[in-house]
Amino acid sequence: MTSLRNNTVTSAVSLSIRALGGSGAIEGSPETSRAPADTRNTAAGSPPIPIATGENEYTRYGFRDLIKHDAAAIFNPDAKVLGGVTEFMKVAALVQSVDLDIAPHGSQDIHVHLVAAISNGLILEFYRDTVDPMWGRVYHNTLTLNADGTVSPPNVPGIGADPNFASLEEFRIA
Repeated sequence: MTSLRNNTVTSAVSLSIRALGGSGAIEGSPETSRAPADTRNTAAGSPPIPIATGENEYTRYGFRDLIKHDAAAIFNPDAKVLGGVTEFMKVAALVQSVDLDIAPHGSQDIHVHLVAAISNGLILEFYRDTVDPMWGRVYHNTLTLNADGTVSPPNVPGIGADPNFASLEEFRIA
């Protein structure tokens, strides 16, 4: 599960998933893998690999229905898609009530705080400069990886998402 020691959150970069010596099998690190006997929420007839969904789900009612139909083991709510922090936290509580996990989609600068605030936070997507051309330009406090592969919420007031308007000026339309 997610490590919240020292106010840090495990990032996607630290997830140890690797192909095993030509066998084609995929293995997750013990910290993030489900027990082999836990086959709920997996595609029928497939290996016990947890299914994740929800990055484009807009309401807690959609997540309720996904849970009701046992559609996934990991849910990917996005606070920006859901309409904010309050709705995200309601989804997290709903998912926690059935002992399942949250792995938020995108917006690492927003979600680092939310994953740190919930007990069922599994992992944080982390986009670094090699995959995000705007990395380091959008906000004054850019989220970075710690030496051990974790990330820490910024130690600044609020959520730390202070827009860098000077850097964004070239993209201004009006």
